[in-house]
Amino acid sequence: MTKELVFATEETYLRRDVDRRAQSRRGVLTVGIGGEVYGVEILSIREIIKLREITEVPRAPRFLLGVVTVRGLVLPVVDLRLRL
Repeated sequence: MTKELVFATEETYLRRDVDRRAQSRRGVLTVGIGGEVYGVEILSIREIIKLREITEVPRAPRFLLGVVTVRGLVLPVVDLRLRL
């Protein structure tokens, strides 16, 4: 049983290098808030939805703008500029 030698060409070497770099990159959603930039890793985001009508909540903290309903779930709407 002999081992076959495989030689890499410059093209295959560069392609493999590009593939490695693409795998190590992480997608990030960036958001500007109050003059600062924050990032959230794409893999931790479930979905991005259009803005819906916000229902105000009495006696809520100032940063809590209210709540919205998404597929039967009641979700808080937070003003991150005020919260952070």
